[in-house]
Amino acid sequence: MIQPLKSSYNSAEISGTLLGMEHGEDLEVRVTAVENELVVLRQDVLEVKVLAKGASEDAGDCKAALREQKVNLESMRATQLEHGAALKKLSRSYDRLDAKVDTRLAELDEKIIARFAELGVTQLEQANAIEAVSQQVGTLTTMVQKMSESLESLLAKILAEQLQQRKLMQETNEDVQGLRSTQLEQQADVEKLQRADMMQRAEIKDIRATQLKQYADQKAGFAEIRKLLKGDGGGAGVLVS
Repeated sequence: MIQPLKSSYNSAEISGTLLGMEHGEDLEVRVTAVENELVVLRQDVLEVKVLAKGASEDAGDCKAALREQKVNLESMRATQLEHGAALKKLSRSYDRLDAKVDTRLAELDEKIIARFAELGVTQLEQANAIEAVSQQVGTLTTMVQKMSESLESLLAKILAEQLQQRKLMQETNEDVQGLRSTQLEQQADVEKLQRADMMQRAEIKDIRATQLKQYADQKAGFAEIRKLLKGDGGGAGVLVS
């Protein structure tokens, strides 16, 4: 988390500078000291801007991650739709196969009856023929059963894959919520930096106003002294000596 910068100046140093000004130190030295303080303050403000820019870039990365998660969710949705279509196709194929088996059995029954009527076979021969047909029916039933088992296995695999996809979606949602929390924290840090920057600007403005006022007061004092020196020769002599 980004920490707000601390100003490199303090009230004690400023108070010392102002106290020195009240005791009559050289004006140029005092102004130079104040300008040095302003340079340090500007460097602090630049660092704050750089940190704010980094926080903005982090927020952009979070948005890009959210867009990527959205694309993944859409891809999983498309996969689910494809699985649904495949299940419908398999169901229609199974229905057609069942109808085909029923039709085939009906045709076999008709052929058997017609054949027995034409040949006049004995009851034993008819029983043998019926048994052969029963074996064929059993074979077809076995085939249908195997296909049913294959279909159930495929359905189980699809169901397992859907459960895996749901789990992945849940994990993705948790990641998105985590990214959202991180983004909110970074936004709060940026707001803190902005408030700190505004406070530093206000403090700099106050210092500058105080310096200008003191400079104006000193200038007025010097003008008053010059005026007194020009107007009072005896007093000037005393000051010069």
